[in-house]
Amino acid sequence: MRHVLAVMVLAAAVCGGCEKQAEGPQTTNPTPPGATAGRLEAIEPPSSDVPSAEYAPPPSTSGVREIPVTQPPVLSPPTPAPTPAPVPEPTPARPRMYTIQKGDTFIKLARRFYGEDRRWKDIAAANPQMSPNALKIGQQIVLPD
Repeated sequence: MRHVLAVMVLAAAVCGGCEKQAEGPQTTNPTPPGATAGRLEAIEPPSSDVPSAEYAPPPSTSGVREIPVTQPPVLSPPTPAPTPAPVPEPTPARPRMYTIQKGDTFIKLARRFYGEDRRWKDIAAANPQMSPNALKIGQQIVLPD
């Protein structure tokens, strides 16, 4: 139902613009001069004895309105996107240091700092100068990220 209403409104708008407005006095013969029934012929201007400034073609009786032609807008070229600033390379984080306390092992430290016992191998790899079996209280070790 909504579509029918929309079509009716659209048709009324279109047909409302089609109404022919009166353009001067109406004649009883709507056929332009020089036209035959069913066919239009070119209208020749009057002979040379009539000045051309006085000659004007007859007004259109077709009921078609002329619509002015407009040029499409001139679009400017798109502006290029700004080049992003170079991203500085991240500076390597300073290694986290830890001081061995009484009862520490690489497995206990891996569980405490990483939540996984198997990460003890990462701690051992970061501290190759130390033996996991001979940790001494007060030694400094590196805890990798």
